[in-house]
Amino acid sequence: MDSAIILNRLIEQDLDSLEILPGDWSTWKASAPSDGPHIPSSTFPFLFVEGHLGIPQKTLHRLYPPSTHFERSRVRPTDNCFLETLVKTTCITITNPAHQTALNTRKRLISLEIHDGFKELRFTGLLLRGVKHCAKESMLWDHRRWCLRRIYGLLPIDPEKAKLCIQHKAWSTATECLTFPNLPAQALREEFDLIRSACTIYPRNYHAWSHWHYIFDCCRASICYTSFEPQSAQETFLVMVEECQQLRQWILHHVTDFSAMNQFLLANQLLYALLEDNHALVPHEQLEEAKGKSSPSSLAREFWSLISSFPPHESLFLSLRSLLPHLAAEERDGYRLAMSRLEAPWRADGKVVLSTDAVNHK
Repeated sequence: MDSAIILNRLIEQDLDSLEILPGDWSTWKASAPSDGPHIPSSTFPFLFVEGHLGIPQKTLHRLYPPSTHFERSRVRPTDNCFLETLVKTTCITITNPAHQTALNTRKRLISLEIHDGFKELRFTGLLLRGVKHCAKESMLWDHRRWCLRRIYGLLPIDPEKAKLCIQHKAWSTATECLTFPNLPAQALREEFDLIRSACTIYPRNYHAWSHWHYIFDCCRASICYTSFEPQSAQETFLVMVEECQQLRQWILHHVTDFSAMNQFLLANQLLYALLEDNHALVPHEQLEEAKGKSSPSSLAREFWSLISSFPPHESLFLSLRSLLPHLAAEERDGYRLAMSRLEAPWRADGKVVLSTDAVNHK
């Protein structure tokens, strides 16, 4: 288990990235700086260069079997076995991020305050942005949400304010928001950045975009259901606006990612509704401009521009079609006519369905 202990010590450092490499340590020996302090060998079977850790796949698979035997429920703060448990569950989680027993054991170590929650956030972040099979694992995303709740506490929902708020379709109720973490603006931005990184290594990542929806919902709940100062609501709303702008750029470079487009449409509908309900979220002189960017008409123009540039992609067509019921009749009919003339390889029998029923985003 010496290599497992070394691996855990490396991960406990402030790493910039973690990656699984094909082959064994000998494959990567020539890639390490010859004058560096860490050259891959049988006693140090990793590639570690300037904060970037590469774990050879064969090394990881050798560490996995002995790691599966660890203390589960009897770990106590005074026990000497907790470090061994942490080391083993680290190896297991990297290899198999769906290992619920290992994840629950790590939760227990955090709850007993013998493992730092922020270190666990960094660890899961390294896996989600750097390891493809981890980026797509729903249990690891759920584990991260548990860590966020544990570290930051829960949103202080104000029942009286919640009664006065309009329930937005496709977003959580005040009761459901009772379990949301109370994330500061910087933590919100870090989560959104992590999600985009995870979707980069594993495209059209459903579970990552589900986490995106959850974090955006946390922003909405903070504005709608808490009694924070207006300045706090404005700061949170600014994060939401910034993220929608980031998502615009993402879609420009990922025109087949329908999950991203789905979240983009839902998010902009929400921003528009929030501005209708609370004009104090932005300076008065910026209100109309902010509403205009999130209006169905503005979004329809954006998607038509993309369809004109990338006509083969059905995801763009479906996104525009979902906006049709929210447009004025004349504008809607204009888009329907233009869309009926599209020449696209995905059209069945040369026809496209142009029902004005919105696509179900739930």
